[in-house]
Amino acid sequence: MNAGLASIVNHRYLPVLLSTLIFLGCLISASMSHTSENLQLLITSDSEGYFQYLPYFFIKGDLHRLPYAIGLPNGNTLNLYHIGVAILQAPFFLLAHLYALLFNIEPTGFTRPYLLSIFVAAASYLSIACYMLTVVISKNFGRLVAIISVSLILLATNLLYYSSHEAGMSHVYSFFLFTLFISNLDKCLKNLSAKRSIYLGLTLGLIAIVRPSNLIVGICIPMWGVSSIKEFKERLAFLISKPLSLLLFGLSLGVALLPQLLYWKLVTGDFFVFSYGQVGQGFNWGSPELLNVLFSPQNGWLIYSPIMLFSLVGLAITSKNMTFNSYAILPIILITYYIFSSWWAWWFGAAYGHRAFIDYYPFLLFPLAFVIQRLLDMPSLTIKYLMGSLFIFFIYLNIRMTFLYNPPWDGPDWGWSDYLIIIKQVFFI
Repeated sequence: MNAGLASIVNHRYLPVLLSTLIFLGCLISASMSHTSENLQLLITSDSEGYFQYLPYFFIKGDLHRLPYAIGLPNGNTLNLYHIGVAILQAPFFLLAHLYALLFNIEPTGFTRPYLLSIFVAAASYLSIACYMLTVVISKNFGRLVAIISVSLILLATNLLYYSSHEAGMSHVYSFFLFTLFISNLDKCLKNLSAKRSIYLGLTLGLIAIVRPSNLIVGICIPMWGVSSIKEFKERLAFLISKPLSLLLFGLSLGVALLPQLLYWKLVTGDFFVFSYGQVGQGFNWGSPELLNVLFSPQNGWLIYSPIMLFSLVGLAITSKNMTFNSYAILPIILITYYIFSSWWAWWFGAAYGHRAFIDYYPFLLFPLAFVIQRLLDMPSLTIKYLMGSLFIFFIYLNIRMTFLYNPPWDGPDWGWSDYLIIIKQVFFI
């Protein structure tokens, strides 16, 4: 890297500038996909399930009978969707409510200011997460690798779509929380203070009440930064030697879970409810769709986000010598891959690509950064130009598909011939 480029890349305020551009770019992308006429579509299906807590709690003052929910024998309704997204959207919703009151806009919770607040919330959490990831990855691989890797995760995967076009879905919020969890975990392991233990517990609890299956990331706590069995045993001994920190972590985790437990208790009388089980949805543990999840034209992850194949290659390489947190990342990805493959709707409904993997992109950024670093270290300019061209192609492919996507690209009649039609549209054929 020449001196001029190095000066720009390592400039103190570059991550802040990039995160600001990401925030603005996300809002521009959202505005291009939503007009005043179709803005209400932002809170349909899953997005409505996540959002409806806010107007019914802050404005109507009653969560007993949410509309987009299933009826219960006691006369209440049960929202299948968990409360974590609403908690993260709440500050932006309240600002929108204040705006509506100040400017005499009907304060129903569903008018234009409230809907626009969802876009601002998603763009804010995305930009903050990208800033934090740039900082974390820079510590392991340097600033240039961090910027390239974060840019690829954003522009060449379905993260872009679910941060702008469907900003009401849960994935950008999980992406932010996973990033916050990794950042807090790094700090905790350097100095396991009471404050940091509380932060880590609260973050993990929020992760769980956005999507309970994501609680699996907690298993990486004793394995983060570990590269051998010996180090793993030392980490366990270290954690056991800090009973107060563990207690505070557990208590703060419980506090974060409390809003969800209280909602379930309010409407069902029980603190613990498997809400999806109420409508017969569950897991087929004995017959996971392992190949379809990755390669099916019906939302196959690597079909719609092929850049992540490089992350998986990097994970395979780093796992051989357990470097760059692969000791923690590998089991998490394998377990979640099996969980996604076992879900009754393994394609996760009308979606652009397999959206469930988005939550785990902060973990998968480490092996992707490893591959980027290897490519930059290669002496051959030809290979660098070829790979750079391929990455630019992936970015174009994703952005073009993001704006072409008109759900659903799935269903019993959706196959490779349909996918080919989309590819032709991508290249204006």
